[in-house]
Amino acid sequence: MAVGRGTIIKKSLALCLFAGIVAMTVALCITFVPKAMKMHCNECTTAKVLNKDAYKHGGASNHPTKMNKGTEGKDEYNYYSGTYEDGGWPKKQDWISFENMWNNNMDKMKSSCGAHHFGDNLSDVEIEHIQTAIQRVAKTSKVDNRFIFALIMQESKGCVRVHNTNNGVRNPGIMQSHNGHEYDPEHSEKSIEQMVVDGTQGTSSGEGLVQGLDKTGNAYAAARFYNSGQIAKDGDLSDGAGATACYASDVANRLTGWVDAKSKCPGEEDTGGGSGEDEQSGDQQDGQQDEQQNDEQDGQQNDQLDGQQQDQKGEQNHNPQSGTSGGGNQYGGGSGGSSNGGGGGGQKFRRRRRGDHFHRHF
Repeated sequence: MAVGRGTIIKKSLALCLFAGIVAMTVALCITFVPKAMKMHCNECTTAKVLNKDAYKHGGASNHPTKMNKGTEGKDEYNYYSGTYEDGGWPKKQDWISFENMWNNNMDKMKSSCGAHHFGDNLSDVEIEHIQTAIQRVAKTSKVDNRFIFALIMQESKGCVRVHNTNNGVRNPGIMQSHNGHEYDPEHSEKSIEQMVVDGTQGTSSGEGLVQGLDKTGNAYAAARFYNSGQIAKDGDLSDGAGATACYASDVANRLTGWVDAKSKCPGEEDTGGGSGEDEQSGDQQDGQQDEQQNDEQDGQQNDQLDGQQQDQKGEQNHNPQSGTSGGGNQYGGGSGGSSNGGGGGGQKFRRRRRGDHFHRHF
């Protein structure tokens, strides 16, 4: 049966109309997709938290970008130690809201670079880029925006020009990530987002907050893991295994509102949330002391390797009671590192140890 010419024309017009509708729909979606949903980093990742306990206990959230969820917070410091289960750590219901946390830390962020001689202080645009990056990465990773921000303040006070630390592994950027990216002023927004991606979702060289939350199931143990690369066999979150002992306690306090109050961490009672103008000289002295201690330790280790008791001493150095070898613990493993092979805990915790003077005094 022959098809009429009019029928063919009608079908052609219908197809053209359909194609036009599809093209218009795509164009509208591209135009009106919220900016916060567009990722601008160079090496984006889809890594997100899968451990259900992390959603229950804090660190991960099904609504990770909320601004007003939480308390007003208190600028005070309470020292926490021991395991998450027995140490009296704050519940997620006690956390300050992201909006209050952001506003309360604004002055510290604005002055962080200049106060520590890392160049010009943050511009309003750079500060905006930091918040935008936190929200974008939180949405993708399911990591609570408050937890990301707490780690940024702990590692760098938000100074995008913070110096890299390196003890065999380079730790750059506002989250001092594992061999990740650093700030590029020519590509401010992209580089800031990439730094947050690196610290939150990990890099090809090492793990981030997502992986820590998946391993541990709560924010404080994940913070301990982020700083040390491992958790003690007994689960004591104040055991830094050579890294910053009060790191998890500091993060817990930031999540409940700590900004400037004096620390109650043993040995650090004279320091606040990192606001001192004279801290840079202290940082430099601590860095020199750390380097001297590391050199002495390395020399002692080399001497031990040449000694008659090499095997016995080597075992003591690499398998301390804090669980630096491959032995299991309640958080799913003794070492917890991801990029340099399994087992040897010494290399795992030292990957972040050179940043300790920033963590303590920043």
